[in-house]
Amino acid sequence: MDVLRKHRWPGNIRELENIIERAFNMLDDTEIHLKHLPNYLQILAGHNTRPFIEGSLESILNNVEKEALMIALETAKGNKVQAAKNLGLSRAGLYKKLIKHQLHK
Repeated sequence: MDVLRKHRWPGNIRELENIIERAFNMLDDTEIHLKHLPNYLQILAGHNTRPFIEGSLESILNNVEKEALMIALETAKGNKVQAAKNLGLSRAGLYKKLIKHQLHK
């Protein structure tokens, strides 16, 4: 429930309905657990949400993208192939974004 409360639900009720239906279809018991939720919600479970930040849309999106990259790398324990997969990016696409945000090492 905490993870579901943390998410901002940009897809509104339809997104929530789809996630609950998907989780229900994956059940091997009578309760929905974190493992039944999509990866992006599992990642959210381990992080605090941030309040809305002011600035231009471009700067806000850049900050969100950089944070998502850092969380994906942390979650994948530094494995860039896994981080790219979790984000739905190609490995080359991930590297481009890491360079853009000066996160490459």
